[in-house]
Amino acid sequence: MSICFALLLGSLAPGNQEIALHHGGIDRSYIVHIPPGVSGPAPVIIAFHGGGSNAEAQQRYSEMGKLADREHIIVVYPNGTGSQRMRVWNAGTCCGSAPAKRIDDVAFIRAVVSDVAKRVAIDRTRVFATGFSNGAMMVYRLAAEAPDLVAAIAPVSGSMVLVRPFRCR
Repeated sequence: MSICFALLLGSLAPGNQEIALHHGGIDRSYIVHIPPGVSGPAPVIIAFHGGGSNAEAQQRYSEMGKLADREHIIVVYPNGTGSQRMRVWNAGTCCGSAPAKRIDDVAFIRAVVSDVAKRVAIDRTRVFATGFSNGAMMVYRLAAEAPDLVAAIAPVSGSMVLVRPFRCR
């Protein structure tokens, strides 16, 4: 293994890190949880918060860190847009100001996955998404508009509110 590759793999220490990411002209962020002992390309779960919540609350609420540590899975908790405590996703026709402002949250999640991949080795064939309420709506949108990005989804308590119909391929 080259030294550069080894340095890349070691760039994120185990635990939680909040990462800032400027995307679409907006300062955005996400929390990434790296389990101890992760080696090689690891699977990733993207866990979306509900409307009016944020990444930190989703992390506490879901307790996915426990699963991640046991199963050696990287968990990413992205933040929607809006105020610090009241963030939302543009899931299509819902919710808050994100759809009205045409926030491209699908492109943001692509950028997040790429950013994580630059910091730690991930298995791009095992990127999964889950979310609650408005986060579940975003998961449906992600599956419809970025099927190349996610292997499977698990939406919880959210409906499909896509702007345009989609076709399964």
